[in-house]
Amino acid sequence: RWLHARGRILRNAGGTATSAGAYTYRAAPTISTVSPVVGSIAGGATLTLSGTNFLAGATVTVGGTNCPGVTVISANSLTCVAPAHAAGTVNVVVTNGDGQSGTGTNAFTYEDSPTVAGVSPNGGPLSGGTTITVTGTNFLSATQVNVGGKSCTSISITSSTTLSCVTSANSAGAKTGEVVNAAGSGSLPSAFTYQGPPQLSTSSPSAGPVAGGTVLTLTGTGFLSGATVTVGGVTCTLPNVTSSTSLTCTSPAGSAGVAGVRVTNPDGQASSPMSIFTYEGSPTLTGIAPASGPTTGGTTVTLTGTRFLTASAVTIGGNGCTTLQVISATKLTCNTPAKVAGAYDVVVTNSTGADTLVGGFTYQPVPTVTLVAPGSGSTSGGTAVTVTGTNFRTGATVKIGSTVCTSPVVVNATTLTCTTGAATAASYKVTVTNSGGDF
Repeated sequence: RWLHARGRILRNAGGTATSAGAYTYRAAPTISTVSPVVGSIAGGATLTLSGTNFLAGATVTVGGTNCPGVTVISANSLTCVAPAHAAGTVNVVVTNGDGQSGTGTNAFTYEDSPTVAGVSPNGGPLSGGTTITVTGTNFLSATQVNVGGKSCTSISITSSTTLSCVTSANSAGAKTGEVVNAAGSGSLPSAFTYQGPPQLSTSSPSAGPVAGGTVLTLTGTGFLSGATVTVGGVTCTLPNVTSSTSLTCTSPAGSAGVAGVRVTNPDGQASSPMSIFTYEGSPTLTGIAPASGPTTGGTTVTLTGTRFLTASAVTIGGNGCTTLQVISATKLTCNTPAKVAGAYDVVVTNSTGADTLVGGFTYQPVPTVTLVAPGSGSTSGGTAVTVTGTNFRTGATVKIGSTVCTSPVVVNATTLTCTTGAATAASYKVTVTNSGGDF
């Protein structure tokens, strides 16, 4: 007599017994997806596993650690709660009650809290709409990005270290950038600055030649790195933003007249055109006053004309007029050099050209005194004296010591008369001073 069991058939010496469907062969479970694929190192995320052949009573491990709260929804789906684990990518394993198991290789990643290292660009308009790139770490499970407490829209996670999004509208100022993931949040103070359009106030210099090439220093507020400048609608070359309140560039060629200057930041916001720069053509010289002076020089003269803002020199008879001061586009002053007697051309030069006033200034010889008659008089004054000498001119004045000789009359170039004033008893020097008028 013998007994043999195999499958559903039982045999012995007396015959065979059969039980239909009494034993089932089952395939091992498989895992196709795990959702979500990233979670916090603290655990707690509810994981949904999709696959095949999940049986009631199945267990799950994530990174070798038991995943509690297993609920088998169907042969193709179950859920459990992710346990805590160190950061990294791990396997997920489902094991049925019959001991068979299926593995999802590198199916779940544990992430630490994010960190934020940088935001580019680092500024934009108050209205928002700037697409920014955020760099840092642990971005894979990022659920929110905030800039100054305002949610950033259209989040796109490129990698664990890079994401992009679009800023929302906000108030002016430097704002904190923040990234939130399943593990927590990370932030960077003053990561992004909201600001209105730039504002212009001054240009130095305020004028330059129509040929261009003037290095301008512009002052104002709200200048951002990468800002561009136009002068008269033409691009100002070599822009360099030295601070939020100062930038430099080189003027392009333009036409004579006032040109509007405009600064445009990389975010597209632009200042209103400001009439703070003038393209100058060649100067014109229309007058000089006084028109004469002594051969010793030192006469302060005022020149009138146009386009003096960039005036660089004034010459009289080829010699430089010193202490040049530009008062306005139509007026400047300087001190005459010494020259021999005669009429000389006056030339004013600016960055574009020059203009000449032919014979514009006359050097007159210095007067000399050879005789005073009478040679003495009362201390109470009132003595009529005649002064002889050379180069006396209409308007000349006379002093005896420091006392003015009144009622001077220039008879001719060698003779004048006046009346002495009161003075103490002593001998005094007699001085004749021409007024610069013509004789």
